[in-house]
Parts: sequence; C-alpha cells; structure tokens
Amino acid sequence: MSAKILISAALVCLLAACGSPHRETQALQNKLAEAETAVRLSAENSKRLESTYSDIYFELNSLTVENFKAKVAGGDTFYAYIGRPSCGDCNAFEPMFKRYIASHKLGGKIYFVNVHRLHQDKPAWAAFKQQYGLSGTPVLAKYAKGRQINKLDFEDNKGISAEDLEKWLALNKL
Repeated sequence: MSAKILISAALVCLLAACGSPHRETQALQNKLAEAETAVRLSAENSKRLESTYSDIYFELNSLTVENFKAKVAGGDTFYAYIGRPSCGDCNAFEPMFKRYIASHKLGGKIYFVNVHRLHQDKPAWAAFKQQYGLSGTPVLAKYAKGRQINKLDFEDNKGISAEDLEKWLALNKL
C-alpha cells in the first residue's frame, strides 16, 4: 500500500512539474505580446509626431503660440514665420525660404511659430487668424506696438514666389 502511495505521490509531482513549464511559456508569450503592442503603439505615435515637427527649427529660433501672443501683447518689434509641418503649402515654401535664411543670415531675425496644434482646434484657429491678421499658413509677418505692421501671406498672394519674398525682405530691411 505504501508503494502505491509513493507511486501516486511521484506521479503527482511529475505532473506538477510538467505543468510548470507550460505556465512559464504562457507567461513569456503574454509578455512578448505586450512588448509587441508597445512597439507598435510607439511606432504609430512616432509617425503621428513626425507630422508636428518641422526641420525649420534647425534654421530659426522658435516661439510657442503663447510666447508669440505675449510678444505681440508686450509691444515687441519682431518678425515671425507662422506655419505648420502639416501644411502642404508650408512644406512647399520652406525649401526656398531656407535658402533665403542662409543667404540673408535670417536665423536670429525671424521666429518660427508652429501653429499645428492650434490649427486642429478650428474655432481657436479662426480666432487666432482674426486677432493676428492672418489668412492661413505660411505667413511671414512683422509685429510692433501690439499689432501687425505688414505680412507676406500665402493665402492672400495665392502663393509666395522668390520675387515676393525678396520684396518682403527688402521692405523690412532684412
């Protein structure tokens, strides 16, 4: 009888030992699935963020929308390039603009204001455009004494040519 108990105990231990690797395998598979999901979500997030980033940041100093508003309200005299990476017209304009930034040494003279997030809130974007005298993006503008002095607006001009840009730079002695 004791041999039967001993054999039964051995079988129970053997079966328990066989079940343990299965649980470990399942746990590892669950961890792998979680890691794969995290990688996929990270890649999706990176792709989404790429549409909010512009390499114009390498060429110009930047202002947040709030800092832009504060500079205007403070009566500062400054020049702004108002655009967004999600804007096809901005993306078409920037290669030419970058050449002018380099040839006219504009890097420290014009601020980039990225309005991508603001543009996603249609009522806030409409109010911003009205308050700061904009029709859309891209726009180059001079502000002083709390108001817009002049601008070169893609929407108003139905584009911005090299000649338009040269005239605006000359007008502003840039």
